[in-house]
Amino acid sequence: MESVVDVIRNALVEKYGVFGDDMGADVTFDDLDVDSLVLVELSVVLERRFGVKLPDGELTPELSLGEAASLVEAKRVAV
Repeated sequence: MESVVDVIRNALVEKYGVFGDDMGADVTFDDLDVDSLVLVELSVVLERRFGVKLPDGELTPELSLGEAASLVEAKRVAV
């Protein structure tokens, strides 16, 4: 099974054409020039994939890919 950070990374590349030399867990959405619309759409992707609820605005440009993954993982445990 893919890790949450891998799902985030793959969605950014495959669905939204986001590329970066470094897409490690510590890179932020802002570093990748991901806008708020993509973050809303990514929230929906993650909700469907992992069965969690991510309220609008929970994924912010300041979050790193790893922090976003941790947020999703914490919500999965709470379900």
